[in-house]
Amino acid sequence: MADDQGPTAVKVCIAVVEFDLVQGQIARLVVPEDALSDEEKKDLAYHAFPDSKSVELSLSSGKNSIHDTLFHFRIRNRQAQLGGWHNAYAFCRQRHDPSLPRGGDQISVVVVSNKPMTTTLMQIAKFAGEVYFNKGEGVLSQVVESVHSWEESGLAGGRGSVGSDPGDPSDEGAGEGEAGLWKQMSPSRGGKQLTVRADEFVVPIIVPERKPSSLDAQAAGGGRWAPSGDAETRMAHSKVCTYSCLSGVVKHLWRIWEVVLLAEPLMIFGSNPEIVSSSVSACMDLIFPLPYGADYRPYYTIHDEEFSRVQNPENCGRDGNPTLIGVTNTYFLKACGAWPNILSVGGGDAAGGLAYNSPMSSPRSPRRGSWSKSWFNFGSADQRENLISVVDSYTQEFYSGPGTAKENFRVLASLDLTSDDASEMQWVTSATINTKLIRRHFQDLTEAFLGPIDPYRKGMYEARGPEEILLGLEKAAFPKNLTDCVEREKLLQLYAKFLKCANFKPWFEAR
Repeated sequence: MADDQGPTAVKVCIAVVEFDLVQGQIARLVVPEDALSDEEKKDLAYHAFPDSKSVELSLSSGKNSIHDTLFHFRIRNRQAQLGGWHNAYAFCRQRHDPSLPRGGDQISVVVVSNKPMTTTLMQIAKFAGEVYFNKGEGVLSQVVESVHSWEESGLAGGRGSVGSDPGDPSDEGAGEGEAGLWKQMSPSRGGKQLTVRADEFVVPIIVPERKPSSLDAQAAGGGRWAPSGDAETRMAHSKVCTYSCLSGVVKHLWRIWEVVLLAEPLMIFGSNPEIVSSSVSACMDLIFPLPYGADYRPYYTIHDEEFSRVQNPENCGRDGNPTLIGVTNTYFLKACGAWPNILSVGGGDAAGGLAYNSPMSSPRSPRRGSWSKSWFNFGSADQRENLISVVDSYTQEFYSGPGTAKENFRVLASLDLTSDDASEMQWVTSATINTKLIRRHFQDLTEAFLGPIDPYRKGMYEARGPEEILLGLEKAAFPKNLTDCVEREKLLQLYAKFLKCANFKPWFEAR
């Protein structure tokens, strides 16, 4: 599926991947059939299922039970001349049936797109999976046609793929008339609505919009700049429920923010693809509105071609190697134990069949790491030997070296912490409130960090390179919320690292 339709075209295909007892994972069907090359089908199949341990957990959950999982990943676009990525959104159904040879079966319905519209296309994947299992493969072409009709309604690239809370779409109803009719939502709902159709099934698809950044200001010569950074990447992940993914490590969010800001190697480990892919999105969202400029893989496996190279963290970011990965196979903890930053997000069994972005689509009550101790010095060989046993217990912990950013105790004190025996509604309400608070705080913090550099990006100040920018920053006045987080002396060190990292150049050169 080559991306040859221009910057505003949203193109998708849908693949059905099955686990064959002889051939293993195989993409049995692709709609349209010529959308993916044979090599891309193989890449897709390797990522379409949870790892074996997750399979065993789900297939042993009960007689004749069905377990649905939603997750996303990226594979290389091997047809595009300049490279690039296919963004894949999987609805995986694992069915336990003692009468079957392996005691069950697995089928994934995967929506593949040329745009990283995570929030929107996860909804499409859920719909496509459910209608496939209800009506069969014939309806998948209708889903593809519905999405392709969105361009006629004005959907431009990935710009509407993420935003502030869209609200409950249930009372908006589906669009009337032609498939894909655009429906403007009220400003308070913060999004727009499209429809997807397959036979008699019609569902609304929310295309949320995020409020513009304070950095999207007027340029020196008049007029307005486009939103800062690559809009597709910048707005691809911002509707994940951050608190549900990272509730057990909230004390360490400021260190995680610094790691992601500097595009340092970060491995996220959890029990299933749903929680790790969501957590990758949650970590990337901490630096909004800055686009994540390095390579990232929401769900990474030992079948990825760079696996042998990324075992050495010094290779991360070089020659197309990723720096941010989500993994579920404990072998990564042995092979990649030298990575400087490892985040365990727990997970248990992912809640199946729930809408992406729902607080309930992530663990409701993860086993939290201790708030009273820091793991920032978890670097010695003796301590690293204990890593696998601790992380494999699916607690939430963060293992990293010392950083410069300090936690904000006012924000921590503002979080609405629910008890383990709280009702599901109480948990959802609490997670939603906490996510809004966390997102607002870290957006303000990132904007405060980028603010002193932004005039150079917009041409208001002249600089012949990062060195001159850094000299100018030595005389700059910094916002209080930034100096509360990072002491001024250490702040200049942080800027020096940022000006050399993979996140700086794509953002700075986006005009």
